[in-house]
Amino acid sequence: NDIRSLEPAPVLMIVAFRVPAAQRAEVDDWYEREHAPLLLKADGWLRVRRYHGCASRGAAPWTHVALHDLREVAVLNSRERAVARATAWRARLCRESWFEAAGRWVYERLEAR
Repeated sequence: NDIRSLEPAPVLMIVAFRVPAAQRAEVDDWYEREHAPLLLKADGWLRVRRYHGCASRGAAPWTHVALHDLREVAVLNSRERAVARATAWRARLCRESWFEAAGRWVYERLEAR
């Protein structure tokens, strides 16, 4: 997990994967050593928090979940994100069916009333 800022995040992007057991170590290495550090270079990419699924009632649909805290939705169009999505390592992972089946959602924070 890489935390660059404690600033409140108005935008949350969630990315979830169901990674086969044989590839989990590689995905963790990719996220920690390449992907998250590249994303965090973008102004407004506040932090990346990562979680692994754990035993609970029933099977978890995702093995890996990443929470990306953003200052604004526009950071998703940043040059730094484009670089992070264009690496050879990511391209190799993209060829896997489980990678393409990832869940991706973006939410804007609701203010307390």
